[in-house]
Amino acid sequence: MKRSQTKAVFVTSALALSLAGTLSLVQSPAEAQSTPAQSEDEQAVVQFLSEKRDIQARRSAQLDRRGARSDAQQLRQLTRALNLESPRPFASISPEQSGALQESLIEDAVQLLLFLDMKPGRVQRLQATGQNPLQAAINFVKGTSTLQEQALLSDHTVLATIQSVVVEDLGDGFGSTVTLDVVDRYIGRTERTLQFRQRSGSEVIYAHDIREGDTGTYVFSLSRGLYDEAAVSDGATPVRQNSGRPEYYAVLGTRYAASDGIAIPDRGTGQATPLSTIQIILAPLASAKRSAE
Repeated sequence: MKRSQTKAVFVTSALALSLAGTLSLVQSPAEAQSTPAQSEDEQAVVQFLSEKRDIQARRSAQLDRRGARSDAQQLRQLTRALNLESPRPFASISPEQSGALQESLIEDAVQLLLFLDMKPGRVQRLQATGQNPLQAAINFVKGTSTLQEQALLSDHTVLATIQSVVVEDLGDGFGSTVTLDVVDRYIGRTERTLQFRQRSGSEVIYAHDIREGDTGTYVFSLSRGLYDEAAVSDGATPVRQNSGRPEYYAVLGTRYAASDGIAIPDRGTGQATPLSTIQIILAPLASAKRSAE
């Protein structure tokens, strides 16, 4: 039998923040202050940051080849200006490691924005319309983004029905392709059919992935840039069109199961929302994105 696992498409610094905070829940602030210099929390963070640096280095090398170094620096400055919340003060990690986690979180968000083609100029044009892609990227990396934030970062946010799931190894780090029939479009200029790649394949099935034989209608936020970023993070090669653009999408954030005019998050803590409300709340965002292109 295939083993069910969970793997995030975008591995984030929020994991270490959560780990450090969770491990310290059993300690009082006084106990945390008296812990050894190299606590379990500290060791977990050090290991996490070492692995994270390798992933970020792969992304950085790819982005540098695309001439994005200057854009990355500008986005780092803009993101640091958000005054992000620091890790829990009673976590038993040093201020140095706490700061390193913060910088890793920022770097994840900056690299995500660049893979999504959110360059500084586009970010600032969106900000001028009242949108905040910087905070959206931070929240996505932390795993706390809303449907609106996911739609802001996406190429397409659509209501779509599952047409098929094909298990196939294309050398991109993913294991299967899902084909969708678009029922309604909220964000993006989309064709009738869209395809995204997901992790589950012939060797392993990941929790929450769509499986062969599954049916249903969902609200999906999809991104070519996230597919590109995820493949690069794994040291794999994304499938590209002749134009150089990634061939496939990846699901950006939570999908929402749609039934009887209501969309319910497939996982997480989001609220059930009428499809008519989604159309209303995403319409201004769609207009802002078009004006910022």
